[in-house]
Amino acid sequence: MLLRRALIMGRDWNFMRVLGIALLAGVLLLVPAYCCRSGPAWAETASPQRESRPLELMRQAERLCREHALYPPDASTPLTLDARAYLQALPDGYSTYLSRDELDRLAEFDQPDYAGVGMEVVRAAGRGNFCVPYDNGPARLAGLLPGDRLLTVDGRNVADAAPESLPVLVRGKAGTAVTLTVAGPDGRERNLTVTRAAVSRPVVESRLEGGVLKIRIYRFTHEVPELVNESLAQNPDAAKVVIDLRSNIGGEFWAAVGAAALFLPEEATVASIIGRDGAERLVEAGFSPKHFGRRVVIWQDHLSASASEIFIAALTHNGAAVSIGRRTFGKGLMQEQFPALDGGLFIITTSELRPPDGLPFHGQGLAPYYSLRSNTSSDADYEARTKDVFSR
Repeated sequence: MLLRRALIMGRDWNFMRVLGIALLAGVLLLVPAYCCRSGPAWAETASPQRESRPLELMRQAERLCREHALYPPDASTPLTLDARAYLQALPDGYSTYLSRDELDRLAEFDQPDYAGVGMEVVRAAGRGNFCVPYDNGPARLAGLLPGDRLLTVDGRNVADAAPESLPVLVRGKAGTAVTLTVAGPDGRERNLTVTRAAVSRPVVESRLEGGVLKIRIYRFTHEVPELVNESLAQNPDAAKVVIDLRSNIGGEFWAAVGAAALFLPEEATVASIIGRDGAERLVEAGFSPKHFGRRVVIWQDHLSASASEIFIAALTHNGAAVSIGRRTFGKGLMQEQFPALDGGLFIITTSELRPPDGLPFHGQGLAPYYSLRSNTSSDADYEARTKDVFSR
């Protein structure tokens, strides 16, 4: 079945609150795009004010997993009354639960006097949480480096925590400090004291430089297809385009599909969604403004993840672009949200994403079409390799 439009989002109040976590906290990855599903009738009619007993909550989590999880529980799944622990023990490594208290606290962050540290976090199952600081943000200025592994927040161990739960710990009153313990690639630990501040950055930046249109996409949100289209339309004579996806940890799956569709014919396959039954649903580019006839180079690195990988594969596998840089992160699972009986939220992995060639990239990443010529990954390295590619 061909999917030519985004899934319709439900009206559950919890979904609307969690949808804003990324903007409120600056530390959350939606992996790769949460699709809201209203859940079974017995869950919808439950009052969010009701305090459910752990056993009832656990039964609901188990039922939802058996009905919807990509990797449903089996005999090896540990028995527990802790719904969060139960979900996080599933083989996918990304399913989790947010309590109503956590959702309430996240909602409080939408106040002017609350602030963050200017970073996002992407999780690799079994390897931990990796930091992606904003350029010139408080965390970056305090010494946080892209790819640092997050270990503790104010002394609390978060090495194996779900990224969705981190905003509650990291955000706080503007001007207050938070201590992050991180480890670099060499394993050495560092303590960084970061002063919280109001942080913002654009979703897309573009500029014309030496006849080359450079478009940087920081995160795939619903605005991205329109913003990229505007940039291309405003520069019709730019025959060479660089799309910078370095440190873009993903975002909304359908935003990546829409952005990729700008460069692809209607019948081109952008991705496929593999459900628990093995059924494959193809996602085609479909109708949209088209920008053919340009030479496109994509910059990727080890932190280009999920929705970014969908975009990269869609263009490179269809011959619409080549990529330069390092092997990508390798995150190709999709989660859905389900309201919990206690007013919390279940986040459950329900499907796997595949690129146009049909080969899995989850846990493996995507190799670049052209590797960098040096062992470093500076802007100059990318510029030099791009100049070489465009000269061919």
